[in-house]
Parts: sequence; structure tokens; C-alpha cells
Amino acid sequence: MLRPAQGTRSLRQHSLVVAGLTEGSVTLLTSDFQALHVPAALLPDGLEVGSILHSSFALDCAAEASRVQQILQLLDEVSVALSRESARLSLPPVKPSAPKASWVSLSSSQISQDSAPSSPGIASHADSSLGSAAQSPVTGVPDCRSPAAVPSKPSAAFQ
Repeated sequence: MLRPAQGTRSLRQHSLVVAGLTEGSVTLLTSDFQALHVPAALLPDGLEVGSILHSSFALDCAAEASRVQQILQLLDEVSVALSRESARLSLPPVKPSAPKASWVSLSSSQISQDSAPSSPGIASHADSSLGSAAQSPVTGVPDCRSPAAVPSKPSAAFQ
């Protein structure tokens, strides 16, 4: 039996049977009939269906810790490079602008938008002509969501 190498967590040994060969891929069966599909380049040459492979799998904790340190170092380098570039450009933060209603009545409105540094200001005027009685075009019933259905003056009950 193989002993775990220094820095390994566990060692597993298996006997695998070659169940199928395709172009560039090999199907292996475990002792409990689970299929593993493996690239043929990872296995020895001369395999045939029915060949038995003995394999050992182990985790290398030292290599894993080294790889984690390499990734963390790379992330630190990227972070430093991005902060240098940001400081070099010294761009002020840009706040998004939202349209604002500058004037509203029951039949029209004017909407303006603060201009962005690179574009001219935008102003628009919308005018909707509403009939004296806003009705649903389908049912002919007065539409309670229409601005014309809202009284322009509060009733005497609310005064």
C-alpha cells in the first residue's frame, strides 16, 4: 500500500476497467459501476476495452496552499494597478441625472432633464388634448384613471 506523501490529506486507490474507447476519450468503470469519462491523453497508451487500470488519487495540501497564495498575490497586484490607474485619471464621480417635471397641469406637462457634461440639456413639452369626458374607447364608460376624470377644484365637502 502506498503511504500518503508529505502534505497530502488523503490517498485513495482504485481499480478501473476500460469500458469504452472513443476518439480522444476513454470511459472507465469503477467497482460499483460508476462511469468516468477521461481524456485519453491522461492515460497510458495501448488501452483496450477490458483493460484494468490501477489508480491512486491524493490531495496535495502544500501545492494547494501555494496556489492559493499565488492567486491572492495576483489579486493584490490587480487591485494596486486599478487604484493607480484610477488615481492617475482622477475622474470625479458621475451622478446619473433623472428627468424632472417642471410644470404639470391636467392637460399638459413639461419635463426637463439636467444635462450631462458631454451632452446638451434636454427639454420636452408634451401636450395631450383630452375631451371633455374621458371615456374608455372599448366600453364607453368614464375612465377613472384619466386626468379629465379628476376634478380641477376640490368639492365643497372637502373644503
